[in-house]
Amino acid sequence: MSAHSRWSTKSKNFKPEVILNRIIESASLTSDERVSYDSAYFEFKDILLNMIEFMNCDQLAPETRGRVFDFALDKHIKAALSIKKPNKNELINQINSSLKDYLKKPSQEFHLVTSISLEGRLPITQITIGGIKLKLHTSGIPKKYRTRKKFNQQWNRTYEHSPEHYTGVVVSVQARSTTDAFYAALDYLDFIRGVLSFYSNPGMSISLSGRRNGAINRIRLGGMHTLHEPNGSLAIDQYWYEVDEVKERTFTFKEETLNQTSSAIRKIINKICNIRGGERLRDGIIRYTRALDDKDSDYSIIKLWGALESVVNENDNSDILIRRCSYIYKDHDLVKQIMETAKVYRNRNVHAGVSSPSADHISYQIHRIFRSLIFFYVGNKDFKSLNEANSFLDSPILDGDIDRKIYLLKKAVRFRNSS
Repeated sequence: MSAHSRWSTKSKNFKPEVILNRIIESASLTSDERVSYDSAYFEFKDILLNMIEFMNCDQLAPETRGRVFDFALDKHIKAALSIKKPNKNELINQINSSLKDYLKKPSQEFHLVTSISLEGRLPITQITIGGIKLKLHTSGIPKKYRTRKKFNQQWNRTYEHSPEHYTGVVVSVQARSTTDAFYAALDYLDFIRGVLSFYSNPGMSISLSGRRNGAINRIRLGGMHTLHEPNGSLAIDQYWYEVDEVKERTFTFKEETLNQTSSAIRKIINKICNIRGGERLRDGIIRYTRALDDKDSDYSIIKLWGALESVVNENDNSDILIRRCSYIYKDHDLVKQIMETAKVYRNRNVHAGVSSPSADHISYQIHRIFRSLIFFYVGNKDFKSLNEANSFLDSPILDGDIDRKIYLLKKAVRFRNSS
């Protein structure tokens, strides 16, 4: 399906016309027929933008979507000023037209270059999905990209941005701008890092000194990310950096299980690429990865819950989420209680700022549940789509003589078909 925008379905109470009318009130035409706004415009514009969903636009950076929206809104308001009555559907049409024009622009190849806290032999060294290619270099960042050393003099943090023992990473993407290239490449890298993390992150870790110190993720990014032309020269005279301190510690996959891990990782990636709705699984894994990069368990819980919501159900119904997540476990009643506890803790933290040392345990528990859920989705060949898999998770939990109930259901089907 092609890229497009639509009014958000996240809330049935959204009324874009109210905001559009306020923007009209803040607008006027200059003598040269340009649209001018007063200061209220900037507040209302952002509200309106958050009422819009951009579909199949993963390759576009948030800044790009914002520019497309601004351009379309200007054109729409200019036309609407004459009648003082903007039409919300006409605005969506204008955004889609602007989006279509932007996507006609030629793309070019960019290379995102960074490092990752891996050492030794790896289960995968390169993988390509949808035209984006990732290569891992155990010998470090290739000399081809030495132009990034230009930024060494600007690096003013207390830790090294690319530790010596880290593995080098190059992500090759096709994009229409350096901003789009960076966001698309980083999303792809965090998706792959998330899948790798299923086989590296601990299921539980107890700190004897109180709250955990550091992130759950064992596989972390180096501090500096740079964007290059294919020949190695810098594509933009700036770098992006990780906010948290980069640790020297690396993770090494076990040699004796390397082939098994490699096969499992490729199976997960292939399944996600081929199942309908796989983009939601990909988005959930990216959220999972970034949640476990956070060293604060309170924030990890909030983000992990969002990762679960993004794959299990598209609304905010926590009862559906808990029922579906617990269904995959034999001891589903126990998992329900864990999820209920996590929900209450999350809500108290969000609404009242309540924090507790138990957050560490809860974040590990949700991390394990998310990982098991992904394994469920990719491990079942019978599901043709994510929605189909989630519908299965709504099945009743049968007790008693299951074979007898199945027999009676089949008998009922035969009876209905013969009548």
